[in-house]
Amino acid sequence: MKIIQLTDKSWILKSNDITVGTLFRQDEQFLFMSPEKKAYYNTFEDFTSDYGIKKILNSDDASVIPSHIKLENINGYPVKHDGFKIVDGVNPPRYTKGSTLSKSEFCAGYWIVKNNNTYCQKLCPKYSTINENESIGPFKTKIEMLQKFNTLLKEIKMMGA
Repeated sequence: MKIIQLTDKSWILKSNDITVGTLFRQDEQFLFMSPEKKAYYNTFEDFTSDYGIKKILNSDDASVIPSHIKLENINGYPVKHDGFKIVDGVNPPRYTKGSTLSKSEFCAGYWIVKNNNTYCQKLCPKYSTINENESIGPFKTKIEMLQKFNTLLKEIKMMGA
């Protein structure tokens, strides 16, 4: 079994890439819902222990991270690289990879970038990509970005109709 974090308050439980159920944080409890079961847990650890889960997957990255480690962020915007260094006092929030030799800056968060007349979804694109192309962002969650992306596509479709 593995659990994939969707937002700060929701996760999907999977077994062999088949969705088993969804976990939601509600106030001081966690609600697990599946077609066969509805159960409340006092803590996240109670849930993961009940299902034998030792690792959490981030929905945007296939790499496995220990459940006790939070995903890194800058001001609430996710960062996809480990060991990053924050570029101080800039907007949008930016960082470089951990190496002091790295000169490339990345923008934290989810973004919508127009490249070659096509809108693309990006997590932590290079700052040069944001600078050189029409872009919308940053967004703190993938769901926020997808809502804007879908609205944008509907607007484009209406303009073309």
